Amino acid sequence: MKKKENMTPREMFPISIFGSNDSRKEVNGIYVYNGIAEENKSLFRYMNLEYLYAMLRSRKLYIPNRQSFPDLREKGRKEKSRYAFTPQIVPHNKEQRERNEWERIARKYIYKVCISCWTFDEHEHPDQSLVHEDYLMWKAYASHAIGCRIETTVQDLIGSIENTDREFDLLLSKAYYAPEGFDSFYDCLFKKTLYYKNEQELRLCALTLDTDHVELPINPMQLIKKITISPFIDKDYAGLLIKALEAEFPELAGKVEPSHILEY
Repeated sequence: MKKKENMTPREMFPISIFGSNDSRKEVNGIYVYNGIAEENKSLFRYMNLEYLYAMLRSRKLYIPNRQSFPDLREKGRKEKSRYAFTPQIVPHNKEQRERNEWERIARKYIYKVCISCWTFDEHEHPDQSLVHEDYLMWKAYASHAIGCRIETTVQDLIGSIENTDREFDLLLSKAYYAPEGFDSFYDCLFKKTLYYKNEQELRLCALTLDTDHVELPINPMQLIKKITISPFIDKDYAGLLIKALEAEFPELAGKVEPSHILEY
């Protein structure tokens, strides 16, 4: 077995460990799960306005390493505990020993890949209509900065990413929510505890090694269907931000709007 420092991302994370071929479909160089490649319903991402400007100007999608996430499960805390307190049986077979060692290393580094988190942010209203804004999501992800939310669809997210010759694989799947337990490699990326089920999350995972972030070349105007300015920004200031965005990026004319939640 190669040493970790000599392994490529695809040698560390072969696509075969993330479920059977029947569970995914390759679209535009991305492995897409759950049969969502053709889904056309709205998908959202909350971000600081400075990140939006950086994405528009650089034409790149910034994907952070999951080690920067606040949730300790994302950092592999549970996986570390598993190996710390579970006796390890050493097989006599050399091939099995090497496989066990690879799995131990891969399970460590799966918690150091880069992940972009999106949400369907879809909530039922008493009149049976769907509301695509949620106060608590704004509060959780955009209350401490000049924030915004971009709207797209699964199809446009996939189509906006340039299919370049990458050294790593991209996986796209809905998160699913279940009690804690032994996790497969797929689970390590896409399973979350029940406490987070209202996030309705979709994840774009870049299976990288030893990088604190990835910048994917994209077509931002294909990606962005709409931009909503945070409800925690003064209404007049939000109006100025909208004018500034549309002045620098004329393609966004008519696509930027204030939140329908009026806080300030």
